[in-house]
Amino acid sequence: MQTYEEQLFETLNLESQLIENAHFIECTFSHCNFFEMKIKNCVFDRCTFRSCTCAGTDFKYTDLKNNDFHHCSLVGISWDELKTKNGITLPFTAFENCVLKYNYFVKLKLNQFSFQGNVMEECYFEDCRMEKTNFQGCQLKNTKFAKNNLAFSDFRDARDYMIDVQTNKVKNARFSYPEAVNLLTGLGIILD
Repeated sequence: MQTYEEQLFETLNLESQLIENAHFIECTFSHCNFFEMKIKNCVFDRCTFRSCTCAGTDFKYTDLKNNDFHHCSLVGISWDELKTKNGITLPFTAFENCVLKYNYFVKLKLNQFSFQGNVMEECYFEDCRMEKTNFQGCQLKNTKFAKNNLAFSDFRDARDYMIDVQTNKVKNARFSYPEAVNLLTGLGIILD
């Protein structure tokens, strides 16, 4: 396995290529584009991604551990498939001013994580532990939440979320009016 430590990768434009058997430790990826890539048997450990785009990438036997994403566009990623086998560390430690489209978060421990200020379109959260998670100011267009523990989470000034209060635990979660009216949708209530 090829190992890269503390290296800077700038303005890479990779499309329909294979990255295989590589270990990236504390590397920085800046202004890189990864389209329709195949990433197989790799590890990304404590890396930073700045102004990068990742879309249509197929990850196989790949672990992401404690990576930061800043001003990135991330499309079609199933984060639960990228967590370490022991499940102790998350694939990510921060999303800052990112756009996430069609991302899946299933059975992850996201307690006290901050998604604040990010745009998340048509993402899906299922069976996650999300107590005290921060979604303040997020644009959550058609983002769905199912069977999560959202107790004490903060959705103030978040918009366009789809939270079923019958399947999610929302005790002591914070919401802003008028967006909080969306919580009534799953109860079959009609507002005139």
